Formats: sequence, structure tokens, C-alpha cells
Amino acid sequence: MELISIIIDAILGVIFGEVIEKGKKTILKSKKKSKGTQKYEEKVLREEKFTLRGDLGKDLFSAFTNFMETKDSTQIEKFLKKASSDRDVALLIEISRPIEADFRLQLQRPAEYILSSVREIEPLEFPELAEATNKFIRMINSVPKGPKIHLALSVPSCLAFQIGQFIGLSHYDIELYHFQKGKYIQLPRIRRK
Repeated sequence: MELISIIIDAILGVIFGEVIEKGKKTILKSKKKSKGTQKYEEKVLREEKFTLRGDLGKDLFSAFTNFMETKDSTQIEKFLKKASSDRDVALLIEISRPIEADFRLQLQRPAEYILSSVREIEPLEFPELAEATNKFIRMINSVPKGPKIHLALSVPSCLAFQIGQFIGLSHYDIELYHFQKGKYIQLPRIRRK
């Protein structure tokens, strides 16, 4: 049940951002939808931060949506069984520009998770987006017990730095990719000395 809680927290943070923190307990604990809860859910949906796509991401979002509607975690448990077989996943974070097509074409591999919010973002949103990204990476790392994560970012450099501050150097098995001269290049790993 703790893993399901991590998943729900990560999805809420990624999709709805900080605004959900104030009312997620009401949504999650409510067995019957009251008018107040329904209005809050509608407000949250209007303030969406990221959309979640990708080969596993769409299944995760579907399981999460089913859970929010029924309060039954069966679909999340099915997702966990499917996702646990992946030892190697790609996570794309696209804010500055869409990168999914380039990534799939050049690296000849699927993008299991795509966090997308291609728009002009305000610098005040950077910490919230960095924290949401960290929660999502923690969730990926928890689901199949620590897969290698191939991470490609299309974000402002300061946001990338903040994401790095959250993630740290030694918490996850992450390979970074840099887009240069029309193609993706895997970056050498750095180690703390």
C-alpha cells in the first residue's frame, strides 16, 4: 500500500502541482463525491502542470484516473505488475519544445514516460516543477525497484539545475542525454569524489 501511496502522490504532484496539496486528502478520503469535492477536482484539472504520456505513462494515468473515480486501487496494482518488468525506462521532460518524436527516432527506443508542458513557464513555477519531477522519478525508481532511467530534458537551464538539486548524483541510476546539432548524445556520468 505504501507504493500505491507513492504513486498517487507523484501523479498528483506532477499533473496538478502544488495546488493539489491543499485538497488531495479530501479527494482521496472522500468515498462519495460531494459538490465541494467535485468543484475542487474541476479547479485542479484547470490548473494542470504536466500531461503524462508515454508507453507506460498513459497506462499509469489511466490507472490513476480509475482510482480517483472509484477509490479502488486494482488498476494501479495491475499497472505495477506491468511496469515491474521494465529494467530500463526512458523519461522525457518537455517544456521548451516537444522532443518525443526526435528521441524515439534517433534512439530507436520507446519513451515509457513523458512529462509534457510545452508552454512559457514563469520562473516562480520552477521549484514546483522541479519537485514534481523529483517525485515522479522517485516513483519510477520505486515501481520496478530501481531501473536505469534514460532522461532527456527540454527545459530552461535553471529548471534543469533545480531538478538536479532534487535528484542528486547518487540516488538513481540515470543516464542523461543532450540534444546537440540535431541529435541526442549520451553524456558521460559524473561521480562525487
